[in-house]
Amino acid sequence: MARRPPARLVPGLVLMLVLALAGPLVPAAVAAPVVDGSAVRAAASETRPTVRLAVSSTRPRAGERLWLAVRVSGVTRAATREVVVEQRRGTRWNRVVRSRTSASGRLTAHVVVDRQDAFRVRVLGADGRTVRTAQRAVVVSRGARTLEARAAALGTTRLGRPLDKIRTLTPAQRRATRVTGLVKVRSREYAGGVLVEVTRKTSTRTTVRTWLVSGATGRWYADARAAKGRWGVPVADGRCGLLERGCVHRFSRGTAYVSPSSGAVASTTVTGDRGAMIAAARSQVGYVRRAPDPSRQTTKFNTWMGSRAAWCSFFQSWASQASGNGAAVPKINRFRTFRSTTLRTLPSGTTPKVGALAFRHTTGPAGEATHVALVSEISGGRVRLIDGNTVGPLPAGHRGVLERWFPRSAVLYYVYPSY
Repeated sequence: MARRPPARLVPGLVLMLVLALAGPLVPAAVAAPVVDGSAVRAAASETRPTVRLAVSSTRPRAGERLWLAVRVSGVTRAATREVVVEQRRGTRWNRVVRSRTSASGRLTAHVVVDRQDAFRVRVLGADGRTVRTAQRAVVVSRGARTLEARAAALGTTRLGRPLDKIRTLTPAQRRATRVTGLVKVRSREYAGGVLVEVTRKTSTRTTVRTWLVSGATGRWYADARAAKGRWGVPVADGRCGLLERGCVHRFSRGTAYVSPSSGAVASTTVTGDRGAMIAAARSQVGYVRRAPDPSRQTTKFNTWMGSRAAWCSFFQSWASQASGNGAAVPKINRFRTFRSTTLRTLPSGTTPKVGALAFRHTTGPAGEATHVALVSEISGGRVRLIDGNTVGPLPAGHRGVLERWFPRSAVLYYVYPSY
């Protein structure tokens, strides 16, 4: 997520109440009001709203997803109030989402926690300044969570009804996951996804955790028989609500990404942050738009950047944001500036690495880098690249996103983002 400095709050307007939730959070779309969150109360006016922030659990396990429910009320027109939801990491507040509330003044966001965190929602006025804030703290633990306990905590509202019985991996299937100390894996498919209970044993302790693989990725995970070892086991809940409401799910043997705009799951055997970047970029392969004038384009990546210029670097910045890697690949609206900035601020070299940015010469003066792509695979003397604003096996006058093999000699140099 892009980092934002702490908002300046008008003195005397903020009152933080930290209240424990008695049970699962009622989703924002349900008629029952969210009453268990922190609240800031003021006179009912357009600039002095009441803000409530509730979380689905005040004591989540590390790696679990939280649902944050925002409600803005007490104003003449609560609809479409602009709000920013932020997550505190250490001493810094990082933006989770910036959006507008529904007609009823509600908004739901998803986050994954991995340490002691706090969340706040800022309601913005017409001038973009904060007019109200509500805040919640959560205590993150690393205690055990069985499949049955996680199903009860999520409830049928989020998880849906069970679609099959609980299944257990065989010893051979556990070995296929390539996870050290794995002694038991149980899974069950629900209408809203798959719960996977993972039990690991070390010389000092045994841990039991249950992860949620949700939505389209959950169906993909079940249909591909991934729960039987092919993709390993989840290492955390899926991180959803990213750019274009996309979700990243991480497994011990790979990474998957899905965007509701396409509904298709893109995957890679690369793990970690690099895997998330590659999976998000791969999800766009096949995106094509007509471009009779390459200097004036109207793709979704141009719209996101706010520029009609050549968009090969825009695409890489988009993939960084969409995968949850924030500004690991900076968002810059001119290729030349993007090229010089990444060279100045990030490590570079001539050795290909998965997840690196590959700068190539495609037009103009010989030897000058005029195009950038992402390294998704390496094999012998070849590199596989994912790039946007490119031509190839596409209709004449069109440009799009492709993934292809190139000889190493086709790349001038590489820049290595700090994922």
